[in-house]
Amino acid sequence: MEELPIVRQGMDAVKPSLDAAQGIVNFGLGNVINGVFVTVCLILVIYLLYDHIKNGNGNKKILEAIERLTSVVNTVVLQNKQIIESFANEELSKIRGLMYYALDSNKHNVCVGIIRQIKEKNNIENRDVVEKSVRGALNNLFKQFKSDIGEYDYNGVKLSEFSSDEWLELVYDYCIEAIYDGKDYHPSIYLRGLTVLFDGIKLEFFENLNKKFKK
Repeated sequence: MEELPIVRQGMDAVKPSLDAAQGIVNFGLGNVINGVFVTVCLILVIYLLYDHIKNGNGNKKILEAIERLTSVVNTVVLQNKQIIESFANEELSKIRGLMYYALDSNKHNVCVGIIRQIKEKNNIENRDVVEKSVRGALNNLFKQFKSDIGEYDYNGVKLSEFSSDEWLELVYDYCIEAIYDGKDYHPSIYLRGLTVLFDGIKLEFFENLNKKFKK
């Protein structure tokens, strides 16, 4: 059971914005801001020394200027911290968007690509074959899912590290129960159940991430 083409197209569509954010994070937003600020400070110091030499200004004036510059430095350091924290929140928002899209896409893959196909074939007498087929399809989906999110990291840790193999087992149990419930295939019914299940997975992912970086 192959992944639906629309899902792969969708994952490719969200990659550029995630790649851009990841590149800035890897280089370090703080490094960029600090580098620019240090350059500005050096220019100011050079200007003050030049002004002192040219116009013969007293040391007192230079010291006052340096004091003002020190005050500005402290202010910028605080603003720098606020900017970095703001960017971290933006990065988490992008990660949330990626995870929600990836999981919701796989939710539809499970419903349409696995449950529907097997139920509509009406060939479920051999339960061993069905279970192997379901597990094989889910293994492929989960492997692709971890590969997709594993391209990105948060604070140096790949997003796939916050996933759990237990998720596969939860989805597997749901699929088997749905296939053998004795009912005809109704997408709305199974999507409703899968939505509850996948919402729990989303919550656990971010709980795992928060535990890792809890201060």
